[in-house]
Amino acid sequence: DNALYEPMDLAEARKNIEPAMTHPETANQAKTFNLAGKTYMLSYKEIAGGSNKADIKNYLIKATDAYFKAWDLDQQPNEKGKVKPAYAKEIKSKLTQLQEYLIGEGNNCYTSQDYKGAVALWTKYMEIPNSPAMAGTPKDSIYNDIYFFAINAALLDEDLKKKEAITMMEDFKNVDHKEASKMYDWLYQSYIANGDTVKAVNTLKEGIAKDPNNKFLFGSLINYYISTKKVDEAVKYLD
Repeated sequence: DNALYEPMDLAEARKNIEPAMTHPETANQAKTFNLAGKTYMLSYKEIAGGSNKADIKNYLIKATDAYFKAWDLDQQPNEKGKVKPAYAKEIKSKLTQLQEYLIGEGNNCYTSQDYKGAVALWTKYMEIPNSPAMAGTPKDSIYNDIYFFAINAALLDEDLKKKEAITMMEDFKNVDHKEASKMYDWLYQSYIANGDTVKAVNTLKEGIAKDPNNKFLFGSLINYYISTKKVDEAVKYLD
């Protein structure tokens, strides 16, 4: 359809590209998903800076996922068994641009207290450097900063803080980042809030074993034992 080519009628293009991504004749073509990525990316640019936050998030996530799929299909061998990518350079370029948009719009969500939106966009950003399309390309220097911000956002959301935030913190505590050590205290508080005292205590002990000079974690563990009438255990950590 002409709506899928420049100059694009984006509303019509979106209407046409959706069924194309599932139709048997076009669903296995890299061209289809490359075009879908372009459609959603242009749709985002058309409304960027506006008040339609739901579509802004939706278009960025759909564009990213479409380019991931386009990359996978573009790497498939042809009828002669040879891999001859047609869109690799373009896909990598677009994914690089999308990283910037995802970070920026994630920040906009965060500042407007849409913490779920911030987490969705920042974690989608994090998928890009880890995708096959970007293999061999060094991660952005702010990658782990964004990861840390995503954890902050997840902890501020009533739903995400109970599970998703914990999963991210369990991973981030092993990351080489200046804020990684904070994860032990944050995890302790999260496990206590969830009623999982065993994991809460084990997390503090793990943090102390990793950093024996962390007086804050020692204090939390001692206070926990005192508050639960386990004075003998508390005394062990007072020596």
